[in-house]
Amino acid sequence: MARKIEITIDELILRGFTGIDRAAVGKALEQELARLLTRKDSASLLSENMEAGRIHGGTIRLSPGAKASSIGKQTAQSVFKGLTS
Repeated sequence: MARKIEITIDELILRGFTGIDRAAVGKALEQELARLLTRKDSASLLSENMEAGRIHGGTIRLSPGAKASSIGKQTAQSVFKGLTS
């Protein structure tokens, strides 16, 4: 039976970005996080009935002029790392 995973992100703080398409960042984050969470090995990385009040995604390094999709994808990877470590 498939496991149900629900993630709510109330606030995403991105410092140092000006003029980015926030909706595109959010969409890319959602898509990448869904991809990571549906991998076969993801279930074993997550605790049963896990609840986290806050996850620090760490710092991501991007090249100047990074696209919103790249920002969202790398942010999702950092969030996933926070969930599984």
